[in-house]
Amino acid sequence: MNTNWWKQKKQMDQLQRDFIDLPVGGRYFLSGPPGSGKTNMLLLRAEVTIGSGERDILFITYTRSLADFIRSGSVSRGLIEPNQIKTFHSWAYDHVLTHLNERLVSKESDFDEDVREQALKQLIEANKRRPESPRVS
Repeated sequence: MNTNWWKQKKQMDQLQRDFIDLPVGGRYFLSGPPGSGKTNMLLLRAEVTIGSGERDILFITYTRSLADFIRSGSVSRGLIEPNQIKTFHSWAYDHVLTHLNERLVSKESDFDEDVREQALKQLIEANKRRPESPRVS
């Protein structure tokens, strides 16, 4: 797969480098228009986070094509494993199955308001049953 979209930190402007260098334990919001380098910056942030010793990283995307795109720039570099990159639907399905031992929603059903409400209730309950994990400070 073509990975020439991957930019090095030295190719970024100062604001981008500042974002990449933010402390590992924080919560941050990154926004920008399509093609502005958000995915690249998140992968570089993952590299910084992994370099600090934290390997418990999960990329959740809305589309399979974006998940594949992220894999093309991260898995081949040895940053993360392929199963650490999921679509929201595949993550939610696995999360509910793991913690509730039931399926998220029937694959035959339309994802209408009733099904969305059911899925949200299942995700909330799965989160309640999820064991506590240590937080990076």
